[in-house]
Amino acid sequence: MQLRVHQPWALLGVPVLLCLNKLLIISTRPDPASRNAAAALCDVGFLSFLAALAWYAAEAGPATRLLRPMVALVGMSHLLLEMLVVLGVGGAKWGPELYAHHLSACVAFAICLLFPTPGFQLSACRLTFIECTAALPVALREAREHGRFKGDYMVGFTALMFAAFTWRCYFASTIMYQYITATRAPLLAAAGLPVTLLCDAASGTLWAVNFIWLEKLYRGARKALAKTKPQSA
Repeated sequence: MQLRVHQPWALLGVPVLLCLNKLLIISTRPDPASRNAAAALCDVGFLSFLAALAWYAAEAGPATRLLRPMVALVGMSHLLLEMLVVLGVGGAKWGPELYAHHLSACVAFAICLLFPTPGFQLSACRLTFIECTAALPVALREAREHGRFKGDYMVGFTALMFAAFTWRCYFASTIMYQYITATRAPLLAAAGLPVTLLCDAASGTLWAVNFIWLEKLYRGARKALAKTKPQSA
């Protein structure tokens, strides 16, 4: 049985259901900041499941290949709905690199669905697995807002963030290398140069934002450590 991408209504119910439940939960919050915090917590659970499903679809053998377009379609739909919710609620402190990440991922997922060349959907699933770290930035914000980001907790959490985002950079680099050396040529033959160049830009952006986030994490850690020095003196 082959998944028909042109009849995606059943799969679109998954991110739509999440979005409706998320809207219900954030409607109970009194201000945009707490609504965005609640929305982010909802997204963490969904992305954790999607990351695990993506890894299973990529690595569990040929029998799971039918799951790969599902991961791409559900991932793309979720990102689009997430951006709509954030823009609708307002008050979210998203940097330009996060919007670039979401838009580039949507473009890559769309090309992956329209031109399912060998290895492309596999790479998309492997890249989706990177979202297993989605809880870390949300937990960091929650720790800061509730006064937990200090002392030994701050040191341990910062070390965990560094380890996770260093791994993200490494893992994204291996997927980017696979795209350049193996996946791009079949895509060029199937989709043509304009689509391939668009995919190049999206893939390059997804790779680059991980290094941008790692560099921002490094700068943030330096500032935090600088603030603790006068107290320890």
